[in-house]
Amino acid sequence: MGKVVVRTRGYLDIRLLGHLEVAVEGEPFRFATPRKSLQVLAYLLLHRAAPVSREYLAFLLYPDDEEGTARAKLRATLKDMQRSLPQPADRYVYVDAEKLAWNSHADVWLDVDAFTAASNDRSRLGEAIDLYRGEFLEGLQSLPLQLIHPPLQVVEHGPFVVVVPQPLQAFFQQVGFEDPSVQSEQPV
Repeated sequence: MGKVVVRTRGYLDIRLLGHLEVAVEGEPFRFATPRKSLQVLAYLLLHRAAPVSREYLAFLLYPDDEEGTARAKLRATLKDMQRSLPQPADRYVYVDAEKLAWNSHADVWLDVDAFTAASNDRSRLGEAIDLYRGEFLEGLQSLPLQLIHPPLQVVEHGPFVVVVPQPLQAFFQQVGFEDPSVQSEQPV
């Protein structure tokens, strides 16, 4: 008998592997926001256990700007993100003058979490394969690495650099594939 999951009003399903997909209460939701707002959202989702300071995020997102300019840009980014979320936005994100965090009471399913759990359980490898739809936030260029680590890592494969969930290398080993970050020697 399967596990019964009770969902709360406003629950979100968010897919960050491949292109971003958001659903609210099972219905597709168009999450249209500037790139920096999406980066903040991804950071909050991947680091749901603890709040993050505005100062840290301002430095992370705008490292080349003066502190005051970076903070002003962050304020605008946060407003964009809050406008883009299903309303009321505070159901999902907590923001105050010093810090912000994902609301720990928000009901959210995140594909990265599901992929990580499935890829760490040998009996659920098929589920892990189905969940992996592509690189983390595919198509989003110049994502600061601090936003995605942990639980994701950068893997070099030949001339390509991809961002994948950390358990992916272990996953490849479990299903018998060669580690994609190690190039094999080919006879000449």
